[in-house]
Amino acid sequence: MKTTNKLFFIFVSFLLIGISGFAVFKSNQRTVSSLDVLFKENEARFLSSEIVNKMLIQSNDSLLFKQKDVVALKVMEQQLLAHPMIENVQLYTIPQGELFVEVEERTPVLRVIGKKSFYIDNTGAKMPLSKRYTATVPLYYGAIEDANLKQVLALVEAAGNDSFLQQEMIHLKMENNQLVMGLRSHPFEVIWGKANGFAVKVNKLKRVCAYYTNTELSLPVRLNLTYSQQVVASY
Repeated sequence: MKTTNKLFFIFVSFLLIGISGFAVFKSNQRTVSSLDVLFKENEARFLSSEIVNKMLIQSNDSLLFKQKDVVALKVMEQQLLAHPMIENVQLYTIPQGELFVEVEERTPVLRVIGKKSFYIDNTGAKMPLSKRYTATVPLYYGAIEDANLKQVLALVEAAGNDSFLQQEMIHLKMENNQLVMGLRSHPFEVIWGKANGFAVKVNKLKRVCAYYTNTELSLPVRLNLTYSQQVVASY
């Protein structure tokens, strides 16, 4: 009796393995019948479903209607990740034959204005300008040297987390290895210096801006925040 039970168990196990293998085989034999492009949080700014679809077309032959086991998903993911507007992408299929492409676009934090204008995201990656969408981000005038990029991004990130500078900072530039900032509501420029000491510098700037807002005194041309415990105004 025990031997019969063992044989029955072995038979059922092989049967289940066979059924599973056949199901996988039939699934792989199914063709990709449709393509669905999904954008993270439904934010398609620089790209569109049509653009992504065209990027997946190779040698004028659509990837649709090919067998799923022939569709190299990882290869296609790498092709999409090479696009300067895409930060992350994931491709997957379902048994019904649908191919899903989940796309996350890069988010620009700065627009460089120079001989060649472009966006920069929070990782320092360059993004070309787009006719489809214009990002509302601070401007940077001139070329960004690699040695200064970390400083620039650090200040932009800190300013983005401060409600005052988030509204006020409209442009940046580098002069004599010091960051210089332009404000939306005040005509003077602000010599910020290095990106360090953010809390101290922004508090000094807030007090000075509030002072000039409530006074009829002539406005300075520049404010220098790099000195300890004081602000130097140039007229």
